[in-house]
Amino acid sequence: MTKNKDIAILIPFRNEEQNLVSLLQDLHDLNFKEECELIFINDHSTDHSVQIIELHPLFPFLTLLELPAELFGKKKALEFGVEYAQSSIFWSVDADVRMNKFQLNHLKFWKQLEFDLLVLPVSMNVGDGLVGKMQMIEWQLLQAWTFLSLEAGFPLLANGANLVFKRKLFLEQEVSRFGNLSGDDMNILHHAMTSSSKICFQNLETVSVQIHAVKKWSEFLLQRWRWSGKIKHYPKAAFHVFAFLFFVWNLVLLTLEGLVFYHWMFTIPLLCLAGVQLAFVRRNQKQVNGKFSALEHLGFVVIYPVMSLFFFITSKFVNVKWKGRHVSLNHVSQAGK
Repeated sequence: MTKNKDIAILIPFRNEEQNLVSLLQDLHDLNFKEECELIFINDHSTDHSVQIIELHPLFPFLTLLELPAELFGKKKALEFGVEYAQSSIFWSVDADVRMNKFQLNHLKFWKQLEFDLLVLPVSMNVGDGLVGKMQMIEWQLLQAWTFLSLEAGFPLLANGANLVFKRKLFLEQEVSRFGNLSGDDMNILHHAMTSSSKICFQNLETVSVQIHAVKKWSEFLLQRWRWSGKIKHYPKAAFHVFAFLFFVWNLVLLTLEGLVFYHWMFTIPLLCLAGVQLAFVRRNQKQVNGKFSALEHLGFVVIYPVMSLFFFITSKFVNVKWKGRHVSLNHVSQAGK
C-alpha cells in the first residue's frame, strides 16, 4: 500500500512481457516511487507480465491490481485504478512506452497548474525497414495535427499513452462510445470540451514518452484499420469535422498527384500543399527536439493520401483482433481472457 501522494501513474497492461522490463527500469531510474503512486492494473494477461513486475526491484514500491473477471479493457482498468488510488491527479501511461527522457521537475509544475486535462506528446521510435519508417513519419504528422489544434484552442486529438487528468473530470465523463478496449483518450477529451473544462498541453521532449513502431506489415494493417474504425464513434461533431477535413486534404493531394500526369503545372499547387504540411510537422518536431527529414516527408506526401483513403474506406468492412479480443465497428467482444 502506497502512502497518499498527489499524483498517481496508472499503467493498465495486457500481455506486455516484452515491454514491461524497460518501463519498470525507467520508473526505477527516475525515482518515480518517491513522487507518485505507481499503480499497474492487469487486464487478464496470459503471458509472464505479472511475474516480471513481481520480480522487479521496484515491486515493493508499487501497487499491482488484478481486474475482476467480469471487467475487461483499458477503460475499465483505468476506472479500477482511479477508484483504488488516493491521488487527485492521474497520469495515464501505456505499458509499452519508454519514459527515459522525462524530467521530474514537471511533476511539481503539474501540482501547481490549474487544469482538468493535460495533453502530452508521444513520439515514435524508428522501426525496422519501410513499415517502421512509414509509421514514424505518419506519427509525426498526427502529433503535429494534435498540437496545432490545441494551440488554436480547438483540440481535436489526444493520446492516452501520455495523458494527465483530474479525478473529477474522469469520474464525470459519459459512458464511452468506443467500448472498453480503447478510445479512453478521445472520450475524456470530448467530455472536457463539452463540460467547459480547462484543457492544457505541454509539447516538450522532457514530458514525452516514446512508443515503438510495429514490426510486421500485418500488424500495421490491423492497427490502422482499428484506428480508422474508431472515427465514426467520435462523440462530438468537431471530431467528424476533423475527419472530414483530413479526408478532403488527402483527397485533394491525391487528385493533384493524378493531374500531374495530365499537365506538369499541377506540380505547383501540389508542392505548395506539401510545403505547408512539411512546415508544421517540422515546427512540431523542433518543439520536442525530434528528428525531421524533409525528403522523407515529401516522399510520404505522395503515398500517404492513397494509404489514408484506403484505410478510411476499408475500415468500414473489416473486423480486427486487438490483444486477443475482436474489435468491430459496432461493438467489442472479448475472446479468451
